[in-house]
Amino acid sequence: MVKRATKGSLAKFTILGILVLMVVLGSVCFFKTRELKAQERDYKHQYAELKSESEELKQNNEKIKDYEEYTKTRKFYENVARQKLGLAYPGEVVFEPAE
Repeated sequence: MVKRATKGSLAKFTILGILVLMVVLGSVCFFKTRELKAQERDYKHQYAELKSESEELKQNNEKIKDYEEYTKTRKFYENVARQKLGLAYPGEVVFEPAE
């Protein structure tokens, strides 16, 4: 003959099952929270690096714009003609260091 489970034994298994389920869910939540916080720290660090890099690029962009404006001036052309081509104004004496 088959024994039938009594209401008391079913209640014990149900409570035990719920407790096990709660422990498993709590553990999953705890470890996922730790994982997400570590990922958040990594993202904050990456954000700070990118922000710093962005500032450097903005400064470089300003330098490039300034240089672009300088290349449009007469002084730039004179400097290139003197340094690269060795040219001078008529009557101007150029002294060069001895090698």
